[in-house]
Amino acid sequence: MYSRLKTDEKVALRFVALTFCIAYGVSGVLIALGQFGYRVYGLVDSIQQFAMNIPFAVYILSPAIASYIVLKGSGTVNVQEWVKTVFFVKNKISVYLVIAAGIVLFFGCHMIAAGRVEMILPMYMFFLSLPGNLIIGGLEEAGWMYVLQPRLDKKYVFFSASVLVGVIWIFWHIPLFFIPGTNHCDGVINFWMFNSASSLVGSSTMTWAVKHFAVCMQKIIVLVS
Repeated sequence: MYSRLKTDEKVALRFVALTFCIAYGVSGVLIALGQFGYRVYGLVDSIQQFAMNIPFAVYILSPAIASYIVLKGSGTVNVQEWVKTVFFVKNKISVYLVIAAGIVLFFGCHMIAAGRVEMILPMYMFFLSLPGNLIIGGLEEAGWMYVLQPRLDKKYVFFSASVLVGVIWIFWHIPLFFIPGTNHCDGVINFWMFNSASSLVGSSTMTWAVKHFAVCMQKIIVLVS
């Protein structure tokens, strides 16, 4: 039992260390390149813009990349098991209702914090953007909820583990507010609302969903995308 806990601690620490090495390494370069005209694009209409988004995608995917590398290195999973767990889609309708409520709450909080609501793009663009958000943004949870949270749950009580994950999550997201072209950097997303509601409340909500509905990454994706 003690040996298992020590192994879990090592996996969690290696995951966090590798995630931040990738995320801060890539984002640091992107922030520096921003002084020379680099930016990311929410809507891509050229090969050049698509190519400029690739390094940013690596930053966003850093938890997923670290998740696979650390779990594979520890002999916990192989690639088939990792993919099967991360893209698990079967569950009760109640899981999807929780997700829908989470989306409304998430964007509602940001609208209240911003003090304005502007329809810059047609509503159908939201639905067209979902596949990309599910694959790129949602894969964060292959790290936070698949690797980190379950191992912290074994050492700490639910609330403490959720807060710790939330704090780590905050520091991982901070570079978003300095990378040119992101909604965070452009001021569309409020820094304090994002880091308080999205991280601390969001991590607790997702952990609760995992515990009660056995839902994996793709069920809780849009709560943090």
